Amino acid sequence: MKALRVEKRGVALREIERPARDDEALVRVILSGICNTDLEIARGYAGFKGTIGHEFVGVLEAAPENRLIGQRVVGEINAGCGKCDLCLTGDPRHCPARTVLGIVGRDGAHAEYLQLPLTNLLPVPSQIPDEHAVFTEPLAAACAIAERVSITQETKVAVIGDGKLGLLTGVRRSPGFCIGARPAAPAWHAGLEVNLSRRYGNQRRPSCRRRNQHRRLALWTLWTSARSFEERRDRTRQHDQRRVSARERRARDGPCE
Repeated sequence: MKALRVEKRGVALREIERPARDDEALVRVILSGICNTDLEIARGYAGFKGTIGHEFVGVLEAAPENRLIGQRVVGEINAGCGKCDLCLTGDPRHCPARTVLGIVGRDGAHAEYLQLPLTNLLPVPSQIPDEHAVFTEPLAAACAIAERVSITQETKVAVIGDGKLGLLTGVRRSPGFCIGARPAAPAWHAGLEVNLSRRYGNQRRPSCRRRNQHRRLALWTLWTSARSFEERRDRTRQHDQRRVSARERRARDGPCE
C-alpha cells in the first residue's frame, strides 16, 4: 500500500506492507486530515519515523470481532498498554507506555490502511459526511479541555491562534463563538473571520482603544506566524486592506464610543 512516511531525509511517498496485526482492527482510510503536528514531525519534532497522520475517517475492513465491520469509523489515537493502573481504570490516553497514531510508535493515517485496537474505534452516523467526520480528532481535543478545567459562562478565557483547534475550541464553547453569554464582535485574522469574546457596556461597540489593541494583536500574530519576508509583506498588505474596510464601516455606522 502507499503511505506518506517521515524518514531521515524528509517526507516521502513509499510502498509498504499493509499492517497485519491479528489482535487489532484494520481500517481502510477514506480521508485523512493534515494537522500542524504532521508538519512539525516532518521537520523533526518528537523524533518520529514512519507513517504520519492521526486525523482520519475510514471503513473497518477486519477486526478480532465482527461488530462494526463494513461501517465508517473514526478513532481515539492513543492506544494504551492495557496493563498499567491508568489503562485498568479506563484512561489509556495517558498510559506512559501508550502508542499514538502517527506520532509515537505507531504508523499513522496518511496511508491506504491503518490499525488501531477495536475499542478505539467509533461508528460515524450516516448523516455526517466524510469531510466533517475527519475533524473528529481535533474536535475531541477541544472538548477534552472541559475535562481538565472547570469553565462556566462567567469564565474569561483567551483562545490563542486561529488554527483548527483554536476555531473548534471557540465553537465548542458557544454557537456564536463567544465565551459565555456575552455578545461577540468580529475580528479578521489571516483571512479568517472569527469572533473574539469581549465585554460590552450595554451592548455598545468596543472603544477605539480596544479596537487598536485588537489590531496590534492581530498584526503581531500575522507576523510571528509567517515563515518568510514575502509572506509577512503579503499578510501586512491584507491586514492594511482590512483596516481600510473597518474604517469605512465605522464611517457608515457612526463614531466609536
